[in-house]
Amino acid sequence: MAVAGGGRSLEQTPTWAVATFCFGLVLISIIIEYIIHLVGKWFKKKQKRALYEALEKIKSVGQSLISDICIPESVANTWHPCNKEREEELNKVATTDQEETESEHRRGGSFRRVLAAAASTDKCAAQAGMDSVKPFCLVIMVLVLGLTGIPMAVMCDVDSTEKCEFPALYNFGDSNSDTGGRYAAMTEFPPQNGETFFGHPSGRFSDGRVIIDFIAEDLKLRYLSAYLDSIGTSFRQGANFAFGGSTIRPPNYSPFHIAIQISQFVQFKSRTMALYHKLTPNRKTPPFRSVLPRPRDFSRALYTFDIGQNDLAYGFKHSNEEKVRATIPDILDQFSQAVQQLYKEGARFFWIHNTGPLGCLPNRIIYSQPKPSDLDQNGCMKSHNEVAQEFNKQLKDRIMSQLRVQLPQAVLTYVDVYAVKYALISNAKTQGFVDPMNFCCGSCMKEPLVNGTVCDHPSLHISWDGTHYSEAANFWVASHILNGSFSDPPLPIHKACQFVIIP
Repeated sequence: MAVAGGGRSLEQTPTWAVATFCFGLVLISIIIEYIIHLVGKWFKKKQKRALYEALEKIKSVGQSLISDICIPESVANTWHPCNKEREEELNKVATTDQEETESEHRRGGSFRRVLAAAASTDKCAAQAGMDSVKPFCLVIMVLVLGLTGIPMAVMCDVDSTEKCEFPALYNFGDSNSDTGGRYAAMTEFPPQNGETFFGHPSGRFSDGRVIIDFIAEDLKLRYLSAYLDSIGTSFRQGANFAFGGSTIRPPNYSPFHIAIQISQFVQFKSRTMALYHKLTPNRKTPPFRSVLPRPRDFSRALYTFDIGQNDLAYGFKHSNEEKVRATIPDILDQFSQAVQQLYKEGARFFWIHNTGPLGCLPNRIIYSQPKPSDLDQNGCMKSHNEVAQEFNKQLKDRIMSQLRVQLPQAVLTYVDVYAVKYALISNAKTQGFVDPMNFCCGSCMKEPLVNGTVCDHPSLHISWDGTHYSEAANFWVASHILNGSFSDPPLPIHKACQFVIIP
């Protein structure tokens, strides 16, 4: 390090040894950080949520301890490129010289501010010393970038490209996600349903695909067969237990409320696992095994929910807004029980839709005949939408504060379908749709409606039959929710197996 007279240059001082030592510390810290990252990643993959959270807490405690580490002042004074004691001595001399110079100028009747100190033999003031400091500063800059940039690059890239690769999909819901349950069990659909995509009735309440179909496509899985459909079906990649008209609470219009759907799943899992193990793979084995779900896939599958709209709709048919609001806690109690039951059966990954804007369904407006003052700027019934929003608020609170605590190994994703659907209705014309209160098929429900014909261009309508969405609208909604923009946590569906620690 620099001395008052004729010492060695800065490159020969212990400063470079210090820089090299610091670089080694940085390298070791990066290696440790990466190992911790790999351990955390393994915990997430194995669904060890408690261990993952414990690891995060250990990291937090470690960071607080590291922040308290300080270099002693005596060490800092001597390891600095410019010796502090010598620098202070030279500064005093320079200050004294400057004051004398200024005093002389004042006596002479003029004043000029001295911008430079007197020449010094100190390395830090000499040009050669500055040239020596430059490479030292370069090394320090590299160290700083290493400390901040490399660990951040490692940690910010956590699972940036990793996908969950869900092997199967199991859905529970009502007519918004029914892919043939009601069609197989009870009702023959009018020929118009399914005409846009399938070319024939497919058991869906739409002219084509529904949101669960686009979910399956995004996950690169087959379209789900209805659990109740036994003809030519394959359950290798999941099953659909949704049934048109279903509710969360015990039956209203449909007997297949959510508790029944969960019971069907439990029976389905038990019987298919037994049959799968019975049919050992050999030449004499019939081809049935290839259409059965693999037992190991039940814990790795994605479980989706789209149900609750009918609970509110049926409530409004028989009571007022206040009474419907009062039923919400009980509805969500039974929904929570359904999720907990699936968790006991080994389900770990849940994708839960909230309910859509009930007051914007054309049929609800036709049947209710509201006053103009009861409608919002989009022509939707305010009372129905306010109740739907209250339902969604309590649903989200239930997921956040209760289910995520009670089910520590579960990954629960809450999806704000309401916001997406209402945004579509609010911006129908700018998105290429006609008036959202117009619907395409007036004879596609059980009872024919006024002007009971099919429109020429279903893709221009948001509503297919006054209650359910057209394929074009379903695609629009799906494209906005699958990327995670309206999810909590905000992850796309193909990453809905990843733990996100929420403070």
